[in-house]
Amino acid sequence: MTPDGLVAERPSLAPALLHSLRVARSVIVLVILVGLVLPHVVADLEVYDPRWTGPAWFAGLLAVAAADGVLVVRRRTWGRARWPAAAFVLALSVWATALLPASALVGPPHQTLGAVGWFGVLLLADTGLAALLGFLGVHVALTVVQLGLADRLDLLTAVDLAVVVAATGGFQLAVGAAGAALNRVAGAATEAARRQAATVTAEEVARQLHDDREERYTRLRDSVLPLLL
Repeated sequence: MTPDGLVAERPSLAPALLHSLRVARSVIVLVILVGLVLPHVVADLEVYDPRWTGPAWFAGLLAVAAADGVLVVRRRTWGRARWPAAAFVLALSVWATALLPASALVGPPHQTLGAVGWFGVLLLADTGLAALLGFLGVHVALTVVQLGLADRLDLLTAVDLAVVVAATGGFQLAVGAAGAALNRVAGAATEAARRQAATVTAEEVARQLHDDREERYTRLRDSVLPLLL
């Protein structure tokens, strides 16, 4: 492979890894929404009053996931828009929880309890685990406040909440940690590629300088030596 080939190809490794990670996160969230959350929303329409509010909060989450899918296809990121998007998702979660009767909280109809954390992975994992932890912590804290307002902070509900948070939050943190590790690997790969490219360039420059010196010496010898004989 030529030096130019090395310089052109190696730095693309990190963007390719990070893009694959974004594709995976986007697909995971869409599959969870359509495959797991939607069936519960349809099955539990009777708990919502009015009934359209259930599909409404689901449509809001789906819109955020679809927007992320478009950004992934266009190879763009959320940038600063990730923060208002995260706030919008949390607001949807509060609204969806408030729509449920107290008896349905932390039960099958309470789908935002487990699903919303995946949007933290989707929107904030690129910024580091601290932001993801903060998002999950705020989500759980808001849920606890709403449970208190609904007089559902009994021991059984608290245990159910802890189980759901541990199961879904643990998985979400694991995916976020894997993404952070891949970010570090991609950064290391990029730095290694840059160092290799710099080494190849330096060697090529040295070779060209050597060839130039040899060529000048040959011309000088051919022009001066006949005068000395």
